[in-house]
Amino acid sequence: MSLALTAPALAQVNGAAPPAPPAAAAASATPQQTAVDGLYVTPSNAQTPGRQAQDRYECHTWATGQTGFDPSEPGGGVPASQNASRRSDYRRAMAACLTARGYAVRYVTPPAPSAAPAAPVAPVAPAFVPRYGPPPGFPEEPSTPPPTLSYHPIEGQIDGGFDVPAGNTSHDLSGGGDAGLGLTWFPAAALPVGVRVDADYGWFGARRGLLDTASGGPYSYGNQAVYGADADLQLNLEHGSHARWYVFGGAGEYRVHTYLRQISFVPPAGCSSGFCGPGYLAPTATDEGTTGYHLSWNAGLGWEVAIGPGATFFVEARYRQIVLDDTRLQLVPVTVGLRF
Repeated sequence: MSLALTAPALAQVNGAAPPAPPAAAAASATPQQTAVDGLYVTPSNAQTPGRQAQDRYECHTWATGQTGFDPSEPGGGVPASQNASRRSDYRRAMAACLTARGYAVRYVTPPAPSAAPAAPVAPVAPAFVPRYGPPPGFPEEPSTPPPTLSYHPIEGQIDGGFDVPAGNTSHDLSGGGDAGLGLTWFPAAALPVGVRVDADYGWFGARRGLLDTASGGPYSYGNQAVYGADADLQLNLEHGSHARWYVFGGAGEYRVHTYLRQISFVPPAGCSSGFCGPGYLAPTATDEGTTGYHLSWNAGLGWEVAIGPGATFFVEARYRQIVLDDTRLQLVPVTVGLRF
Protein backbone atom coordinates (compact mmCIF):
# COMPACT_ATOMS: atom_id res chain seq x y z
CA MET A 1 0.00 0.00 0.00
CA SER A 2 2.82 2.41 0.80
CA LEU A 3 4.53 1.56 -2.47
CA ALA A 4 1.39 2.32 -4.41
CA LEU A 5 0.99 5.75 -2.84
CA THR A 6 4.57 6.88 -3.46
CA ALA A 7 4.92 5.61 -7.01
CA PRO A 8 3.71 8.81 -8.73
CA ALA A 9 6.01 10.98 -6.62
CA LEU A 10 8.94 8.64 -7.22
CA ALA A 11 8.31 8.77 -10.94
CA GLN A 12 8.27 12.57 -10.84
CA VAL A 13 11.57 12.72 -9.00
CA ASN A 14 13.18 10.37 -11.51
CA GLY A 15 12.01 12.53 -14.47
CA ALA A 16 9.32 10.13 -15.69
CA ALA A 17 6.44 11.43 -17.74
CA PRO A 18 3.29 12.42 -15.80
CA PRO A 19 0.29 10.12 -15.96
CA ALA A 20 -1.76 10.24 -19.19
CA PRO A 21 -4.79 12.54 -19.13
CA PRO A 22 -8.00 10.75 -18.25
CA ALA A 23 -9.49 11.57 -21.66
CA ALA A 24 -6.51 10.09 -23.46
CA ALA A 25 -6.64 7.01 -21.25
CA ALA A 26 -10.30 6.59 -22.05
CA ALA A 27 -9.57 6.92 -25.76
CA SER A 28 -6.91 4.24 -25.64
CA ALA A 29 -9.25 1.98 -23.70
CA THR A 30 -11.87 2.17 -26.43
CA PRO A 31 -10.65 0.26 -29.53
CA GLN A 32 -13.05 2.03 -31.92
CA GLN A 33 -12.15 5.54 -30.75
CA THR A 34 -9.61 7.45 -32.86
CA ALA A 35 -7.92 10.83 -32.47
CA VAL A 36 -7.75 13.34 -35.33
CA ASP A 37 -5.78 16.51 -34.50
CA GLY A 38 -7.14 16.64 -30.95
CA LEU A 39 -10.62 15.41 -31.90
CA TYR A 40 -11.66 12.09 -30.39
CA VAL A 41 -14.02 10.30 -32.76
CA THR A 42 -16.29 7.38 -31.86
CA PRO A 43 -18.52 5.66 -34.46
CA SER A 44 -22.21 5.73 -33.51
CA ASN A 45 -23.56 3.49 -36.29
CA ALA A 46 -21.20 0.49 -36.05
CA GLN A 47 -19.14 1.66 -39.02
CA THR A 48 -16.46 -0.80 -40.10
CA PRO A 49 -12.77 0.15 -39.67
CA GLY A 50 -12.50 0.57 -43.44
CA ARG A 51 -15.50 2.88 -43.53
CA GLN A 52 -14.09 4.88 -40.60
CA ALA A 53 -10.78 5.38 -42.40
CA GLN A 54 -12.56 6.44 -45.60
CA ASP A 55 -14.78 8.91 -43.71
CA ARG A 56 -11.81 10.43 -41.86
CA TYR A 57 -9.89 10.84 -45.12
CA GLU A 58 -12.82 12.44 -47.00
CA CYS A 59 -13.63 14.77 -44.08
CA HIS A 60 -9.95 15.75 -43.79
CA THR A 61 -9.82 16.54 -47.52
CA TRP A 62 -13.02 18.59 -47.29
CA ALA A 63 -11.99 20.45 -44.10
CA THR A 64 -8.59 21.30 -45.62
CA GLY A 65 -10.30 22.68 -48.73
CA GLN A 66 -12.67 24.75 -46.57
CA THR A 67 -10.09 26.27 -44.23
CA GLY A 68 -6.75 26.07 -46.04
CA PHE A 69 -5.22 24.34 -43.00
CA ASP A 70 -3.55 20.93 -43.38
CA PRO A 71 -2.25 19.42 -40.12
CA SER A 72 -0.03 17.05 -42.11
CA GLU A 73 1.98 20.03 -43.41
CA PRO A 74 4.59 21.91 -41.30
CA GLY A 75 2.76 24.68 -39.50
CA GLY A 76 -0.49 23.56 -41.13
CA GLY A 77 0.66 25.09 -44.42
CA VAL A 78 -0.39 28.59 -43.28
CA PRO A 79 1.50 31.64 -41.90
CA ALA A 80 2.39 31.38 -38.21
CA SER A 81 0.12 34.32 -37.40
CA GLN A 82 -2.88 32.39 -38.74
CA ASN A 83 -1.99 28.97 -37.36
CA ALA A 84 -4.18 29.07 -34.26
CA SER A 85 -7.32 30.44 -35.96
CA ARG A 86 -6.99 28.19 -39.02
CA ARG A 87 -6.43 25.11 -36.82
CA SER A 88 -9.57 25.98 -34.87
CA ASP A 89 -11.54 26.35 -38.13
CA TYR A 90 -10.16 23.01 -39.34
CA ARG A 91 -11.25 21.22 -36.17
CA ARG A 92 -14.75 22.68 -36.37
CA ALA A 93 -15.02 21.65 -40.01
CA MET A 94 -13.85 18.11 -39.20
CA ALA A 95 -16.32 17.90 -36.31
CA ALA A 96 -19.21 19.04 -38.51
CA CYS A 97 -18.35 16.58 -41.28
CA LEU A 98 -17.83 13.57 -39.00
CA THR A 99 -20.95 14.32 -36.96
CA ALA A 100 -22.99 14.42 -40.16
CA ARG A 101 -21.63 10.97 -41.05
CA GLY A 102 -22.73 9.38 -37.76
CA TYR A 103 -19.81 9.85 -35.32
CA ALA A 104 -19.63 11.23 -31.79
CA VAL A 105 -16.91 13.89 -31.74
CA ARG A 106 -15.32 15.64 -28.77
CA TYR A 107 -12.27 17.84 -28.43
CA VAL A 108 -9.74 17.32 -25.64
CA THR A 109 -7.47 20.21 -24.77
CA PRO A 110 -3.81 19.11 -24.63
CA PRO A 111 -2.42 18.92 -21.05
CA ALA A 112 -0.69 22.01 -19.67
CA PRO A 113 3.06 21.81 -19.03
CA SER A 114 2.33 21.10 -15.35
CA ALA A 115 1.77 17.56 -14.18
CA ALA A 116 -1.92 18.19 -13.56
CA PRO A 117 -4.00 16.57 -16.33
CA ALA A 118 -6.42 18.72 -18.27
CA ALA A 119 -10.09 18.06 -17.81
CA PRO A 120 -11.97 16.86 -20.90
CA VAL A 121 -13.99 19.44 -22.75
CA ALA A 122 -17.62 18.97 -23.71
CA PRO A 123 -18.31 17.46 -27.17
CA VAL A 124 -17.82 19.85 -30.05
CA ALA A 125 -21.10 21.00 -31.56
CA PRO A 126 -21.20 20.94 -35.38
CA ALA A 127 -21.56 24.72 -35.53
CA PHE A 128 -19.17 25.16 -38.46
CA VAL A 129 -20.99 26.62 -41.46
CA PRO A 130 -19.25 25.55 -44.71
CA ARG A 131 -18.55 28.11 -47.38
CA TYR A 132 -19.41 25.91 -50.35
CA GLY A 133 -22.36 23.83 -49.19
CA PRO A 134 -22.89 21.05 -46.61
CA PRO A 135 -20.07 18.68 -45.67
CA PRO A 136 -19.72 15.53 -47.75
CA GLY A 137 -21.99 12.73 -46.62
CA PHE A 138 -24.78 15.05 -45.40
CA PRO A 139 -27.58 14.22 -45.91
CA GLU A 140 -27.00 10.51 -45.63
CA GLU A 141 -26.54 8.57 -48.84
CA PRO A 142 -29.56 6.45 -49.76
CA SER A 143 -29.40 2.90 -48.49
CA THR A 144 -30.65 1.48 -51.79
CA PRO A 145 -28.44 1.60 -54.91
CA PRO A 146 -29.50 3.81 -57.83
CA PRO A 147 -31.57 2.12 -60.55
CA THR A 148 -29.70 0.49 -63.43
CA LEU A 149 -30.56 -0.54 -66.96
CA SER A 150 -31.57 -4.18 -67.21
CA TYR A 151 -32.52 -6.55 -70.00
CA HIS A 152 -36.20 -7.06 -70.78
CA PRO A 153 -37.19 -9.09 -73.86
CA ILE A 154 -40.32 -7.01 -74.45
CA GLU A 155 -40.72 -3.33 -73.53
CA GLY A 156 -43.79 -1.13 -73.86
CA GLN A 157 -43.65 2.65 -74.15
CA ILE A 158 -45.84 5.74 -74.07
CA ASP A 159 -44.65 9.12 -75.32
CA GLY A 160 -45.67 12.61 -76.28
CA GLY A 161 -44.08 15.79 -77.55
CA PHE A 162 -43.98 18.31 -80.36
CA ASP A 163 -43.98 17.84 -84.14
CA VAL A 164 -41.94 20.34 -86.16
CA PRO A 165 -42.73 20.61 -89.91
CA ALA A 166 -39.60 20.67 -92.10
CA GLY A 167 -38.82 21.63 -95.68
CA ASN A 168 -41.79 22.73 -97.83
CA THR A 169 -44.17 21.32 -95.23
CA SER A 170 -43.37 24.28 -92.98
CA HIS A 171 -45.18 26.54 -95.51
CA ASP A 172 -48.36 24.47 -95.23
CA LEU A 173 -48.47 23.46 -91.57
CA SER A 174 -47.56 24.96 -88.21
CA GLY A 175 -45.99 22.93 -85.42
CA GLY A 176 -48.29 20.70 -83.43
CA GLY A 177 -48.63 18.08 -80.73
CA ASP A 178 -47.61 14.45 -80.97
CA ALA A 179 -48.61 11.34 -79.00
CA GLY A 180 -47.69 7.70 -79.42
CA LEU A 181 -47.50 4.13 -78.12
CA GLY A 182 -44.88 1.51 -78.87
CA LEU A 183 -43.61 -2.01 -78.31
CA THR A 184 -39.99 -3.21 -78.62
CA TRP A 185 -38.67 -6.79 -78.73
CA PHE A 186 -35.01 -7.63 -77.99
CA PRO A 187 -34.33 -11.29 -78.90
CA ALA A 188 -31.29 -11.75 -76.62
CA ALA A 189 -29.52 -9.88 -73.82
CA ALA A 190 -26.17 -10.09 -75.63
CA LEU A 191 -27.64 -8.70 -78.87
CA PRO A 192 -27.98 -4.87 -78.84
CA VAL A 193 -30.53 -4.89 -81.70
CA GLY A 194 -34.28 -4.89 -81.23
CA VAL A 195 -37.42 -4.63 -83.36
CA ARG A 196 -39.92 -1.91 -82.44
CA VAL A 197 -43.37 -0.92 -83.64
CA ASP A 198 -44.62 2.61 -82.94
CA ALA A 199 -48.12 4.03 -83.45
CA ASP A 200 -48.13 7.82 -83.76
CA TYR A 201 -50.69 10.63 -83.98
CA GLY A 202 -49.78 14.25 -84.78
CA TRP A 203 -52.01 17.27 -85.31
CA PHE A 204 -51.16 20.60 -86.96
CA GLY A 205 -52.65 23.97 -87.78
CA ALA A 206 -53.02 24.88 -91.48
CA ARG A 207 -50.96 27.80 -92.78
CA ARG A 208 -51.44 30.00 -95.83
CA GLY A 209 -49.54 27.63 -98.10
CA LEU A 210 -52.25 25.00 -97.61
CA LEU A 211 -55.24 27.36 -97.13
CA ASP A 212 -54.63 29.21 -100.39
CA THR A 213 -53.73 26.28 -102.66
CA ALA A 214 -56.25 23.67 -101.54
CA SER A 215 -59.08 22.88 -103.93
CA GLY A 216 -61.94 25.33 -103.43
CA GLY A 217 -59.73 27.82 -101.55
CA PRO A 218 -58.64 30.12 -100.31
CA TYR A 219 -59.87 29.03 -96.87
CA SER A 220 -59.88 30.99 -93.63
CA TYR A 221 -58.59 28.33 -91.24
CA GLY A 222 -58.13 24.61 -90.85
CA ASN A 223 -56.06 21.78 -89.45
CA GLN A 224 -54.48 18.54 -90.46
CA ALA A 225 -53.97 15.27 -88.56
CA VAL A 226 -51.34 12.67 -89.48
CA TYR A 227 -51.56 9.18 -87.99
CA GLY A 228 -50.13 5.75 -88.67
CA ALA A 229 -47.41 3.32 -87.54
CA ASP A 230 -43.72 2.54 -88.08
CA ALA A 231 -41.75 -0.71 -87.95
CA ASP A 232 -38.14 0.09 -86.99
CA LEU A 233 -34.87 -1.52 -85.97
CA GLN A 234 -33.22 -0.12 -82.82
CA LEU A 235 -29.49 -0.37 -82.11
CA ASN A 236 -28.33 0.27 -78.54
CA LEU A 237 -24.93 1.95 -78.40
CA GLU A 238 -22.22 1.64 -75.73
CA HIS A 239 -23.53 2.78 -72.37
CA GLY A 240 -22.99 2.88 -68.64
CA SER A 241 -25.09 1.09 -66.06
CA HIS A 242 -27.62 3.93 -65.73
CA ALA A 243 -28.09 5.51 -69.20
CA ARG A 244 -27.45 4.87 -72.92
CA TRP A 245 -27.79 6.28 -76.43
CA TYR A 246 -29.47 4.43 -79.28
CA VAL A 247 -30.33 4.91 -82.96
CA PHE A 248 -33.34 3.62 -84.85
CA GLY A 249 -34.98 3.73 -88.27
CA GLY A 250 -37.40 1.99 -90.58
CA ALA A 251 -40.58 2.36 -92.65
CA GLY A 252 -44.29 2.71 -92.05
CA GLU A 253 -47.66 3.80 -93.40
CA TYR A 254 -49.61 6.97 -92.58
CA ARG A 255 -52.92 8.64 -93.39
CA VAL A 256 -53.62 12.39 -93.54
CA HIS A 257 -56.93 13.91 -92.48
CA THR A 258 -57.51 17.51 -93.64
CA TYR A 259 -60.22 19.89 -92.47
CA LEU A 260 -60.50 23.39 -94.03
CA ARG A 261 -63.21 26.01 -93.64
CA GLN A 262 -63.92 29.35 -95.32
CA ILE A 263 -65.55 32.20 -93.38
CA SER A 264 -67.12 34.98 -95.53
CA PHE A 265 -69.15 38.09 -95.00
CA VAL A 266 -72.80 37.60 -95.95
CA PRO A 267 -74.48 40.89 -97.02
CA PRO A 268 -78.04 41.77 -96.02
CA ALA A 269 -80.70 39.71 -97.79
CA GLY A 270 -82.92 42.71 -98.60
CA CYS A 271 -84.44 45.93 -97.37
CA SER A 272 -87.86 46.51 -95.81
CA SER A 273 -89.42 49.98 -95.39
CA GLY A 274 -86.14 51.55 -96.30
CA PHE A 275 -84.22 49.62 -93.62
CA CYS A 276 -81.44 47.17 -94.51
CA GLY A 277 -80.41 44.61 -91.93
CA PRO A 278 -76.71 44.15 -90.99
CA GLY A 279 -74.51 41.63 -92.71
CA TYR A 280 -72.78 38.83 -90.83
CA LEU A 281 -69.89 36.33 -91.00
CA ALA A 282 -70.75 32.73 -91.72
CA PRO A 283 -69.09 29.53 -93.02
CA THR A 284 -69.45 29.49 -96.77
CA ALA A 285 -67.26 26.56 -97.80
CA THR A 286 -65.78 23.44 -96.17
CA ASP A 287 -63.26 20.91 -97.40
CA GLU A 288 -62.74 17.75 -95.35
CA GLY A 289 -61.22 14.45 -96.33
CA THR A 290 -58.85 11.62 -95.40
CA THR A 291 -56.27 10.05 -97.68
CA GLY A 292 -55.48 6.37 -97.88
CA TYR A 293 -52.36 4.90 -96.28
CA HIS A 294 -49.10 6.19 -97.77
CA LEU A 295 -45.59 4.82 -97.44
CA SER A 296 -43.23 6.61 -95.04
CA TRP A 297 -39.70 6.22 -93.74
CA ASN A 298 -37.97 7.57 -90.65
CA ALA A 299 -34.66 7.64 -88.76
CA GLY A 300 -33.81 9.00 -85.34
CA LEU A 301 -31.64 9.22 -82.23
CA GLY A 302 -32.65 8.53 -78.62
CA TRP A 303 -31.31 8.63 -75.05
CA GLU A 304 -32.76 6.80 -72.06
CA VAL A 305 -31.98 6.62 -68.35
CA ALA A 306 -33.12 4.16 -65.68
CA ILE A 307 -35.59 5.63 -63.17
CA GLY A 308 -36.72 2.51 -61.33
CA PRO A 309 -36.90 -1.28 -61.45
CA GLY A 310 -37.74 -2.12 -65.05
CA ALA A 311 -38.59 1.50 -65.99
CA THR A 312 -36.70 4.11 -68.04
CA PHE A 313 -37.26 7.70 -69.14
CA PHE A 314 -36.33 8.52 -72.75
CA VAL A 315 -35.98 11.44 -75.17
CA GLU A 316 -36.14 10.93 -78.95
CA ALA A 317 -35.88 13.01 -82.09
CA ARG A 318 -36.50 11.60 -85.56
CA TYR A 319 -37.01 12.67 -89.17
CA ARG A 320 -40.11 11.29 -90.87
CA GLN A 321 -41.11 11.68 -94.52
CA ILE A 322 -44.54 10.62 -95.83
CA VAL A 323 -44.85 10.20 -99.61
CA LEU A 324 -48.24 11.53 -100.75
CA ASP A 325 -49.60 11.55 -104.30
CA ASP A 326 -48.61 15.11 -105.11
CA THR A 327 -46.28 16.14 -102.30
CA ARG A 328 -44.22 14.88 -99.38
CA LEU A 329 -44.83 15.63 -95.72
CA GLN A 330 -41.58 16.22 -93.85
CA LEU A 331 -41.88 16.13 -90.04
CA VAL A 332 -39.49 16.11 -87.08
CA PRO A 333 -41.20 14.71 -83.96
CA VAL A 334 -39.35 15.43 -80.68
CA THR A 335 -40.83 13.31 -77.91
CA VAL A 336 -40.28 12.24 -74.30
CA GLY A 337 -41.76 9.18 -72.67
CA LEU A 338 -41.54 6.15 -70.38
CA ARG A 339 -40.61 2.54 -71.08
CA PHE A 340 -41.63 -0.32 -68.85
